Amino acid sequence: MRANAYPLQACLYALALHRWLRRRLRDYDYERHCGGAFYVFLRGAGLDAPGAPGAGVHALRPSARLVDALDRLFAGSPASRRR
Repeated sequence: MRANAYPLQACLYALALHRWLRRRLRDYDYERHCGGAFYVFLRGAGLDAPGAPGAGVHALRPSARLVDALDRLFAGSPASRRR
């Protein structure tokens, strides 16, 4: 997962969804409206795949704090330029 940057990909998708929902929903709240991402790896989740239930499925939900920080970073807020 990490070697292929799936967590980063999930964070960027979460940010895009966060920005879209913020514009579309009047009462938008990340904690209430965003459930995270699921990656389903078909070879790991197949009927003949060994392992426990849930094998081949990875769930990831970036925290609201991380999504807010990414939002500020990509918006170019002054806080991201202080270095």
